[in-house]
Amino acid sequence: MAEVRAAKESEALTNIRLYDYFPREQLHASLSMADVHLISLRREMTGIVVPSKLYGAMASGRPTLFVGPEHCETADSIRHADCGITIRLGDSEGLVETLNKLAADPDLRDAMGRNGRAAFLATFERSACCAQWSGVIGEMIPAPRRQQASVLRQVGAPVASGAV
Repeated sequence: MAEVRAAKESEALTNIRLYDYFPREQLHASLSMADVHLISLRREMTGIVVPSKLYGAMASGRPTLFVGPEHCETADSIRHADCGITIRLGDSEGLVETLNKLAADPDLRDAMGRNGRAAFLATFERSACCAQWSGVIGEMIPAPRRQQASVLRQVGAPVASGAV
């Protein structure tokens, strides 16, 4: 943070606002303050780390700008949901061009934000994730076997005709 503050001051950047830490209970308020969320990932972290910032940005209905490997879970998720733009590592010209494009087109930002929110609710929100996990676990656990009629007779339960 010290480096970011120093760069902001040395470059006299007035279009950047820096805020102190937000408690988790207020995180939703801070995430919705941004026009665009920046996410980055070093190439060597591909397959090891998935920046969780993506899910907060999607939940807040804000578009994302991802700078990182072209083929990783974060870039693929952004493209699949059409909720932001991905930039290859080292493509500084592409980054500047994309920032200018996003700054000039609030409708595009809004559309990507809506797409991200919809994708978050459909795929990453708690109930959707729990349903997915339930399905996976359900596939791994065999269904209970029906009790044999003879077992039912042994415990004195009536057996309906045709029961197995």
